[in-house]
Amino acid sequence: MIGDTANLEDLVSPDVTHIVAEVESPFHTQELKDLLHRYPQALPVQKTWLEVCFSKQRQVDTAKYLLDFN
Repeated sequence: MIGDTANLEDLVSPDVTHIVAEVESPFHTQELKDLLHRYPQALPVQKTWLEVCFSKQRQVDTAKYLLDFN
């Protein structure tokens, strides 16, 4: 996950739909879980999802890009 959680909270809108994250450690997993608790409507996706959306110039289905915590 990239970013400082304290700074992220200042920038995140209550209307957030997706959280693009790269989870590289248990600490990142916990940070992401905390964000998802604050924004339960948001879908946790891999950064690849955002790259594909940009390359296709449209929002693509998240199913293949959802982050799995199991």
